[in-house]
Amino acid sequence: MLALEGMAALTAAQGQYEAAASSSSAAARLLGVTEAWHQRFFYIRLPRESKEREACVAMLRHAMGKQAFTVAFAEGRP
Repeated sequence: MLALEGMAALTAAQGQYEAAASSSSAAARLLGVTEAWHQRFFYIRLPRESKEREACVAMLRHAMGKQAFTVAFAEGRP
């Protein structure tokens, strides 16, 4: 799960660098998947993990717009 969140952060950064909507959308979907897994398996994030994840979510939400982010995030959830 943590590896996927790391991939999401890298994909989000790539999307910011390249201004690629597809990278941002893929990152939001990855975050949706990991959120579902965290809830299903009752995983508690460490404070640092939570802070890094929230920074990634905020960056994507700003880059994509709230509605586009919400749609992509929901697509990642099973």
